[in-house]
Amino acid sequence: ARNTTKMETKTSIVQEGFNVANNDPNDYRVFKDKVEGVLTTLLHSADRFQPITKREDKSVLPLEVVKGETQGKLLTTHKGVFLMKGPHDIALYHQFLWHVKPATIIELGVFHGGSAIWFGDTAKQLGIECRVFAIDIDLSLVSEKVHLVKPDNVTFLEGDCFKIEQVLTREMVSKFAHPIVLIDDAHANSPGVMQYFHSFSKPGDYIIIEDTSFLNPTTNGMGLDLFPELGCQHPQNPAAKMNELRKFMEQNEGKYLVDTFFTDFYGYNATYNWNGFIKRVA
Repeated sequence: ARNTTKMETKTSIVQEGFNVANNDPNDYRVFKDKVEGVLTTLLHSADRFQPITKREDKSVLPLEVVKGETQGKLLTTHKGVFLMKGPHDIALYHQFLWHVKPATIIELGVFHGGSAIWFGDTAKQLGIECRVFAIDIDLSLVSEKVHLVKPDNVTFLEGDCFKIEQVLTREMVSKFAHPIVLIDDAHANSPGVMQYFHSFSKPGDYIIIEDTSFLNPTTNGMGLDLFPELGCQHPQNPAAKMNELRKFMEQNEGKYLVDTFFTDFYGYNATYNWNGFIKRVA
């Protein structure tokens, strides 16, 4: 018999067993049981973790949708501080924190500081003991509001990703609690950063490479039609980040796999981080 795909499994929730036309409360109980069962199935699916060679560089999200979402992404704030996360990724990260329960988050690329304090606040809200280390080469852009609203589990560090070992010293990382999650939103020396992470990470830790979507600022306009005076130029090849990730995983074959529970949670690569949720498995 043909194996049922994860999307077919999700679709079956709607197609089967949920008929509330007669307001029968038992239907809701059936639906609850089905949803709980599907979630369990997806979390423990044999094909949840996949080598990146089995993954395609595409997304179910059409360009026009991404354009609209990117406009909102640029304007989204957390506690009045720019967050710079799209709607799918905010929801995905919330699920990610709950299911993975990281003890340490390393965020590369800070900008206004909103995502760092969001990670810290959300971890606390979920009852997860987690330290967040947010690193940028220039912290002068961090909002003054951050110092008023920053939770005590967030630390900002100024440093250069091209000298990452000087920011995250061996002594420092040796004290990090696991699971550790590295979130690369700086895209500076990503190959070197990933290899350094490999030197101290363990199975169960994660790398998340943001903005691997080929619908990058050049192709989606980065939502800048709201701000025409800023233009839409972006020098990076849209495939560059994905190529760096694929090369790293090829060099460390069998040690890292794409976690499709998150990449495909809302549909195939329905995220700015195509194939970008990577779990160390060996």
